[in-house]
Amino acid sequence: TMFRPVKALLFITLTATACLTQADEVMRVHDKGLDGMDRIFVVNCPDGNRTSIAVTYEMEPRVKVANVCVFPANGKKTCRNQWDVDEAARFSCK
Repeated sequence: TMFRPVKALLFITLTATACLTQADEVMRVHDKGLDGMDRIFVVNCPDGNRTSIAVTYEMEPRVKVANVCVFPANGKKTCRNQWDVDEAARFSCK
């Protein structure tokens, strides 16, 4: 009958929609570029909040990360010099 292909198509569509919905619930980090000595990142959190990260570099005697600051949705700035961007993003989305 004609209902089997319709059921199969409906099942595939619903499955694909569920997969896409789950894929949107991950944390995404976007590099927005340099601003002076800071590299700015925007983080889209799984809960829908957006936060920012600023990585400050020192140039002398060689280039190194001086500080990583997160600006979470709650507005409380937190800085650490031992974070990488992934750790900072996870912290900012808590």
